[in-house]
Amino acid sequence: MISLVDVLVVGGGLAAHRCAAEVASTGLDVLQVGGGLPEDRRGRRFDSAARGMRPDWSHPGAGVDELIRISDWGADPEVVRALVDALPDAEAELGNLYFDADDPGCGEIERWEDAEALELIREDQRCWGAVVCARQSGELRAVLARSTVLAGGGATHLYGPGTRRTRHGGGNGVALALAQGVPLANLEALQFHPTTLVPSGVPVPDGLLGHGARILDRELRPVIADADQHSAPTRDVVARVLTRRLAVGGGADSPFGPHLWYDVRPAKPPSPHAETLQRSCGARLGLDPSRDLLPVRPARHYAMGGIRVNRDGQAYALRGLFALGEIACWDLHGFNRHGGLGAGVALAEGRMIGANAAAFAGRTRLGVELQLASRALREVEARIASWRTQPRRGANPRDLYHAITRTMRERVGVLRDAAGLGEAVERLGDALQRVEAMALPEGSGALSFAFRLRGLARLAYLTARAALERTESRGAHYREDYPRRDDERWLARSVATWPEGAAAPQLSSEPVGVLPRRPDRRSHADPPPRAMQCGLASYNRAARAAQHRAGIFDAVEPLAPAGTAVRRAARGDAA
Repeated sequence: MISLVDVLVVGGGLAAHRCAAEVASTGLDVLQVGGGLPEDRRGRRFDSAARGMRPDWSHPGAGVDELIRISDWGADPEVVRALVDALPDAEAELGNLYFDADDPGCGEIERWEDAEALELIREDQRCWGAVVCARQSGELRAVLARSTVLAGGGATHLYGPGTRRTRHGGGNGVALALAQGVPLANLEALQFHPTTLVPSGVPVPDGLLGHGARILDRELRPVIADADQHSAPTRDVVARVLTRRLAVGGGADSPFGPHLWYDVRPAKPPSPHAETLQRSCGARLGLDPSRDLLPVRPARHYAMGGIRVNRDGQAYALRGLFALGEIACWDLHGFNRHGGLGAGVALAEGRMIGANAAAFAGRTRLGVELQLASRALREVEARIASWRTQPRRGANPRDLYHAITRTMRERVGVLRDAAGLGEAVERLGDALQRVEAMALPEGSGALSFAFRLRGLARLAYLTARAALERTESRGAHYREDYPRRDDERWLARSVATWPEGAAAPQLSSEPVGVLPRRPDRRSHADPPPRAMQCGLASYNRAARAAQHRAGIFDAVEPLAPAGTAVRRAARGDAA
């Protein structure tokens, strides 16, 4: 079966829903695949605690400086500036958004919630949609689209259970792009949230550490010294301190493994996080944070790397393919994501990139033969048939998945070194071979799981390779054998591609962007970095040249919040 649509949005979550709504507001037809919101967010306002979590920046420049510093000089300053400028308007929307399928404010959006994309439809260097599979029935459909937007979660499920409560953190969209030769960036940059509840894995606000809250070990001794705590250490620093204490036996025992205690009782002044704390602890664990100690430990939380996109949100090397949110490396976060901006950033990205995807579709006719969709369907069906005929001695996909996630947790975690990463590369290379020969089990959902697993195995291997190659410590990527940040060698974004038919990936790097000043030490908790030897002007010239070569400036509009001009172009030129 073949369907035609103006814009295809693949994925769920706030950024994906805002993107689909922006496209629909231009009058274009939009289809959202796999776009279900968690049950606890349907029909509920996104008014949050989220607005109160953002720092009160005195002016936009202060926000830009803080985000670049927190990223450990890994973010693209121009992208950071655009998002900071867009945040106030985006956050103003928070109290008025419901995102129900029947909400008239969402425009005309068709949604296939119980489906997911298995493969992108491509002709030369142009994306024309995707082959989609119904999760339960296994029915396949080719969707031809003038613009395709990947907006699911990043590859955090490589580590097994963590802080994500939805199915959108599986990295499937990243794997879809990788299979078409699209470059990925900063895969080694994975954030571990320091204070996630045990056993639920739900994150509780770590920002209270600068306001009197404390982390305690099994003997109820503070894990972080008061002097360090009041300096508001970044998430990656806190996660490392807690992981080290757990490694030497400082955790309290529980049926779910050792944990530390989070004491938020002395936290002051009154926190904007109070509602979040009460909901997370009371409803799920029966704890009262104003009275009880909270069992916590670090867990994987957010993938800061992903599909490398230009300033329009369009993927490198494949026109017509856009990506946003956790799935993309735009690059707002660098190597450490700021903790209170999630909802505002999701809305800003969704609005801006949704407008750009609509503008691109509005200028494009669906100039492709239906035979392209038919051929894509046949290729997917042939792969399914080959899996179904594999001898039953082939590896079980579930066993392979657990082997991959165990390797990632044990060897590519908060604390890394060459020995562990080298072993991970070897194990994951073996898992890649076994995935190609796996036997497809019977049952609903088996087909889509097998497709996801093939992509996740590649992503796990690439993540371990990138972490082994980066011989420095920067933000959430911490090498115990290379504890200093190395700006002379690694003031760069890692880039990985896997050309079609190639037995191995290609790894390279590009400058992080045009810098406003020379990088300095992020905080006293970090050792002094190795400074870059070239001058700032020389670095920035090289950065601009590299970005031009990669296509980052091949953009529709200046990097700015979505406006009426983009909407008019999309509506007026639609074919």
